[in-house]
Amino acid sequence: MVYPETFSGFQIEDPKKWTEFHLNEFKPKPFGDHDVDIKILACGVCASDLHTISGGWGEQHFPLCVGHGISSLVLRRFLVLERPWRGRLGGHGLVGVQ
Repeated sequence: MVYPETFSGFQIEDPKKWTEFHLNEFKPKPFGDHDVDIKILACGVCASDLHTISGGWGEQHFPLCVGHGISSLVLRRFLVLERPWRGRLGGHGLVGVQ
């Protein structure tokens, strides 16, 4: 699978307009030795995301794409296996709060 040059996601551009999501493209960081490439199947937004985008937890760097309750399939995994049982190719991945 080819790693894309850009991603797209719904982002907030200003905490004063935190209810206005805009579909934007952004450039991903280079895939590294400790990264996992996933295909997102579903993503949830919770109260911690709302506090983040509204400025309730302090200043953030915008534009900002939130959502961390992610259900996914693992497409490619990191080369350095710190925990070999994590990130099995073709397996289901869950991404929690970071």
